[in-house]
Amino acid sequence: SQADVDKAQAHFEAARRANDAKDYQSACTSFERAYLLLPKPATLVSTANMYVKMGNASIAAEIYHRLLAESLPQHMHDFIADKLRVIQPSE
Repeated sequence: SQADVDKAQAHFEAARRANDAKDYQSACTSFERAYLLLPKPATLVSTANMYVKMGNASIAAEIYHRLLAESLPQHMHDFIADKLRVIQPSE
């Protein structure tokens, strides 16, 4: 519904503001809320990025792996694969 889209956008904007303020936990929570309302792969990438910034690479890696298993445009697949290589360079 449009209400869900509006709520998701509000959560996404709150997440961006929190990220800018280096409040990664709040940003992560807001990105997750946005994703639940409007599941877009880019929002899940942003969520994973917050986990990386909080020092939790294992959760980020799980999210990146999940995304790589989906049908995504090649540029997004490559972007996510690069992110994964940064946090798991030995794999």
